[in-house]
Amino acid sequence: MSDDALLIASADGHVGLPTPAYRPYLDPAYRERFDGFVAEFRHRWSANEPTSVLDPAAWDWWRGNPRYEAHGIASLSDPKIRLAEMDLDGVTAEVLFADDQNENTAPWLGGGIIQVGIAGWFEPELRLAGARAYNRWLAEFCSADPDRLLGTIALATLADVDAAVAEVRRAHADGLRHSVLLPLEYSQPLLHHPRYEPFWRVCTELDLTVSVHLGDGSPEWVGDDRWNFAVVVMETFFLARRPLWCLVFGGVLERHPGLRVVFVESGADWVPGTLSGMDELATGKTWRSAREAPLPRLPSEYWKRQCFVANSLMRRPDIDQRRAIGVDEMVFGSDFGHHEGMWPEIGPRMRELFEGVPVGEVRKIVGENFFRAYHADRAKLASLAARIGPRPRDLGAIA
Repeated sequence: MSDDALLIASADGHVGLPTPAYRPYLDPAYRERFDGFVAEFRHRWSANEPTSVLDPAAWDWWRGNPRYEAHGIASLSDPKIRLAEMDLDGVTAEVLFADDQNENTAPWLGGGIIQVGIAGWFEPELRLAGARAYNRWLAEFCSADPDRLLGTIALATLADVDAAVAEVRRAHADGLRHSVLLPLEYSQPLLHHPRYEPFWRVCTELDLTVSVHLGDGSPEWVGDDRWNFAVVVMETFFLARRPLWCLVFGGVLERHPGLRVVFVESGADWVPGTLSGMDELATGKTWRSAREAPLPRLPSEYWKRQCFVANSLMRRPDIDQRRAIGVDEMVFGSDFGHHEGMWPEIGPRMRELFEGVPVGEVRKIVGENFFRAYHADRAKLASLAARIGPRPRDLGAIA
């Protein structure tokens, strides 16, 4: 048992078509406007583009790698190639988000997962139309192996909650039945506002995990100031964590105890201090709300019951803090397709993370917690893991 193959599942991977190829997936009424979008859009996150904030050197570590040279870009849009790459890495399943770093920004989604900020601003109707087109393509992509390719429903905006709920239901019926990406719109009411109740209800009803992926940031892009991007990037981390205190103090997790929330690529070291501070706010004698309208549970208890952190920017210091963060709430993510991710060197990078870590804790982080966070078929994936998964000794794990 201690050296049985590891069941590995990733909570963060990226896929997408080259931007112009989304045209047939759009509702016909939007195609002419999409042609204008393609002609004018500035790829802020594709390093090979002159308008990018990323330096082409960001891709240097990929260049020359035989796996990248053979399949690099194709693995983002061809499911057969993607599955073969997952097999090579021992990854049984992957939660998939829109890409934006490889000239494949989805229509009006700014930078794929980024709706506004550094990539520009697009009106909510167009963003939702673009998300709908992306979801149609994503459902086709995932149909190649729906037990392994777990597509995340894109919405891009909750400005029209009823329209967003309708798209959740449509995409779910189309085969996207695992996760929905929470839009991080700093221009909209905070997420505990009553207007969002239909959204939380449909996520719970359909057993969809709410994924909060790092991405959106303020301010909106203004001019070509070289360091504007740094302000945006710093604020993406804040905005990707803010849903936690909205959902806890706003009572959303209390009203919807079946709701699961995964914080993706927003770091992990913030969790212990944030929960400690939230517990203090919930119980401190200086706060009237703590006396007059106490929470039924501590914020840290809601976290343990319903929340997870999938830090696909994971570094060894995160693993060294795993018990403070919560071994049972940590989920692995490779960030496949992004320059800051692990592919195409997932094996060596995982060894850097887990060498010397007890095998029981490694199993939880790389796979077992995934099945508490997401609705996925563990039995099917376990049999696959027995064939493709690495052994704990391959990662340097200890008994």
